[in-house]
Amino acid sequence: KKKIPVFMRSTPLLPASRPALRLPLRLAAIVSGAALIIAGVILSQSGSTNSLGWGAPTRDADSAADAVAQMLGGMMRPTESCLDSLQKHYPNAMSGKAMAKGVFDTFKKWGFSKKGSLLGVSTCPDEINRLMDKLEHNYGDAFPLSGLAGVPFTGLTGFKAFTHHVPDNGCIVIFFAPHVGISSSGVMGKMRRPGMKDDSGACGSLLAALAAVKHRKENGIERRVVTKNDDDYQQMEVEKIIETNYHKIANSAEPLVAALEVLYEEIKNRVLRMIPASCDRPIALVGGIQVNTDRYDHPSGNDFFVPKDVLLKKKGENNFENQMEPFKQAASWAAYTGLCYM
Repeated sequence: KKKIPVFMRSTPLLPASRPALRLPLRLAAIVSGAALIIAGVILSQSGSTNSLGWGAPTRDADSAADAVAQMLGGMMRPTESCLDSLQKHYPNAMSGKAMAKGVFDTFKKWGFSKKGSLLGVSTCPDEINRLMDKLEHNYGDAFPLSGLAGVPFTGLTGFKAFTHHVPDNGCIVIFFAPHVGISSSGVMGKMRRPGMKDDSGACGSLLAALAAVKHRKENGIERRVVTKNDDDYQQMEVEKIIETNYHKIANSAEPLVAALEVLYEEIKNRVLRMIPASCDRPIALVGGIQVNTDRYDHPSGNDFFVPKDVLLKKKGENNFENQMEPFKQAASWAAYTGLCYM
């Protein structure tokens, strides 16, 4: 007896007693599903780019897009309060997919390909930081360069090991970004993780460093010096970064936002210091801030990226060139064509 393929077997819509209807009904179901997806994308794009056109969503079509997402088994879009906070603090934020598409399209003409590149990431090891997954889709598995808060603690030795893994005649892509959560209620520094009924901190390392430094400043306590055998070396380094620049943070109307800027600049400077002048491979640097939104039961969430630097060092050259404008154009096109939501 001839076996029926799995996708052609009997279902409530495809009765085994009427085999002639199986394929036409299956095709009709596929076409209907595709039409539903396209309709959802069109609805979600109604006013779905911010003032710069980079793909941070607005709320004009939330209910329709949410209904489509639920029917398709996806997660809900961020809440209005979350998006208001995102717009307030980071009006140029874009979706993770628009970022990844923008990066790939910006650098592909310089020879950056999946088979010919190696991706290095300097992000906090928090499990919610998954923007690198979208970059890995374009460049393959990433080499981790960082520790707590995204600081590149692997240093010169880590970078040397990283470069030794680059394909022959290949290119280097480095993504670096501290992160912050925005909860459904719009609170900066908070978000809901899967399986948890309450919000938790993000970035926990940065928040802990801010609290520790603030406490010492208010109580006249000297900073604890990191010793050789300190079991919390990385966190002490994060505190040192915050304490050194605390004057920029304490006087800010938004201390957490200011602290993220301080942390970003420190990460960027350390990444640049890791790259020796003798490294003659093409290098792409993509730096910014990751914004995490509530996860609930969806592992990847709707996360955003705030671009700060997009730089290119061509083979044999010593200086980096600013590629922000080409990146903005590519990311805007990705948002416009419906790639602004995962």
